[in-house]
Amino acid sequence: IHSYDSVIVHPYGDIMRSIIIAIYQENVKEIFVVGIEDKKTSSVNLQTQRDFIKDKIELDYLFKNCMPEFASGSLNQWLSGQKNVSENIEKSIDMIRHHPLVPSNVKVRGFRIDRTGEKEVVVKIPTNKVAKKMHSYV
Repeated sequence: IHSYDSVIVHPYGDIMRSIIIAIYQENVKEIFVVGIEDKKTSSVNLQTQRDFIKDKIELDYLFKNCMPEFASGSLNQWLSGQKNVSENIEKSIDMIRHHPLVPSNVKVRGFRIDRTGEKEVVVKIPTNKVAKKMHSYV
């Protein structure tokens, strides 16, 4: 499942839904959360993104007639994502591991691909942090 950011924003959003369906329909036993850190993603030009979006849709109408709620706070934060790739991966791992619909036998691992230097480096993300268990609504 590919996303432009390595963080799962909502425990019952589309990405998490796809993960859960894959676990049960495809008999997935191991999940890898991979984030990429490179020069392109570390220096996101928000103004260019905003201008591009404004050219495509009428944002003024959207904000005058309905105020969308962004998980990250503002439109800029939502578009740019979180800056710390490793932290994003850790949050996603915790969300998957502690989700009430994910079986406890499914292994979840995290990796960060670092393309900021001359060589591409793959770094394993430590996942021994304990997160708060999510509430089950089922």
